[in-house]
Amino acid sequence: MNKRLTVIVEWTGDNFGASAPDVIGCVATGKTLDEVKQAYALALEFHRQGADEGELPEWIMRGEYTLGFELTAGALLKHYGDVVTLYAMRRATGINARQLSHYINGNCIPKAQQRKRIVEGLHTIAK
Repeated sequence: MNKRLTVIVEWTGDNFGASAPDVIGCVATGKTLDEVKQAYALALEFHRQGADEGELPEWIMRGEYTLGFELTAGALLKHYGDVVTLYAMRRATGINARQLSHYINGNCIPKAQQRKRIVEGLHTIAK
């Protein structure tokens, strides 16, 4: 059975960036979420091929993983920004639009509770 390899996706201001805590030194960027997901999958395959024995966990070396992408609050807001306005997010989350903008731009990182409110707000809007 494959293990889930968690890949964290962030918005860096110009691109989405992806990295996994279990795979040091393997990163990817892309202008869109789909691009960064594809780029990370390719980068990881390249990284696996060039890795020395013991450098990566065995389950990764054997390819026994499934990529699971987790977006930071800024990446979520940026990804859905073409569909959902900050003002709609403000109404759905109760978080000030200016604060949401700070999250997108990376000026500050929301605490877990704020991220939860953002995710719940997106779910509310999607209904």
